[in-house]
Amino acid sequence: PSFVEWLDANYENFLTAHSVHIADRFSSYDIVDSVDILNMHDIPNMIEHLFCNHLEARATCQAIKDGAKSTKSNIGKSHE
Repeated sequence: PSFVEWLDANYENFLTAHSVHIADRFSSYDIVDSVDILNMHDIPNMIEHLFCNHLEARATCQAIKDGAKSTKSNIGKSHE
């Protein structure tokens, strides 16, 4: 089936994995203070933004600003 046909047949299952649904579920837990949804396309340096502004992880934030990088890279692959 095409992607449109697959999505139409699986739409309800897809919704339960959607970020808005997951955020609502997590925000209902007593141990969770807040839930933020970040659009990775709106933030140029998502990793720095996450550690510095949302997690307030000062040491990790500074390490990222100082140029620390992961020892492994995430290389995307075609899904076709």
